[in-house]
Amino acid sequence: MLADARVTILPFPRRPESVFEGVEMPTAIWIRNSAEVSSLVTTSVRRFYSVQRAAALDSTQFYQHADYSRGLRVPKLDRVLASSLLKKVTSKLVIDTVSTKTGAHKVFYQEACRYWAKSSNFSPRFVRNGESVDQPHGRIISFDDASAAGLVNCLLNSSLFYWYYSTLADCEHINDSLVRAFPLPSDWRTTDWIKLASEIDAALRESAKSKSILTKQGHVIEYDEIEGRRARDVILHADVAFARHFDFSPVELDYLVSYDIKYRMGQDAKDDDD
Repeated sequence: MLADARVTILPFPRRPESVFEGVEMPTAIWIRNSAEVSSLVTTSVRRFYSVQRAAALDSTQFYQHADYSRGLRVPKLDRVLASSLLKKVTSKLVIDTVSTKTGAHKVFYQEACRYWAKSSNFSPRFVRNGESVDQPHGRIISFDDASAAGLVNCLLNSSLFYWYYSTLADCEHINDSLVRAFPLPSDWRTTDWIKLASEIDAALRESAKSKSILTKQGHVIEYDEIEGRRARDVILHADVAFARHFDFSPVELDYLVSYDIKYRMGQDAKDDDD
């Protein structure tokens, strides 16, 4: 890919607007130029509303780096600070090493993700034709240890994970391998993750909205819609805890909790222009 070339990658997610009208999928623009010294140049994920389309490239930051060794994932970075964060989120210990196949403690999360991962230590209500069933596209990770289950629930709800997923994934799906390979700090047990996760779960339950739909196939679906933005103030406590474990600076923590925040909190295009 990089032999005798300067490769520039501009990634665009599908929401809130596609970079190309009528193309309803994440898109990446690759530009390859011949060069004596090989290099990789990227931006962060570029989001914009229709009214901002003409000026979208004007505000784009380009960053040259060599952080392209994460398997088949090319990090979408746009500044030194983001590169520093990615280097700090490393460890030989990963989530998969503390998970089990049949543990009593569970983390339930949705594969589909737009601005907030939908994660909890409780199984969200999902009823089809009067019968409780597992959520479509739902994922479950099991643990023997309640602290580990709490930790992973806090992580998936955090702004840290949203940024990590935005940087390394497709901004559409939370891949199970991405979750299981997430690095864990060696001192992770020094935080009461059970308490933090319980507070997040309580906020998600309290703010959940009951929904009922009739599908094209004639099925009556009833479910509770949980959304992280309604529990943002509680989730912030988890981000502060992760900042302590990964030794993030105050500036780095602020960058994480502010990342894509206007889109994540659902502010409209008019608000975004202000």
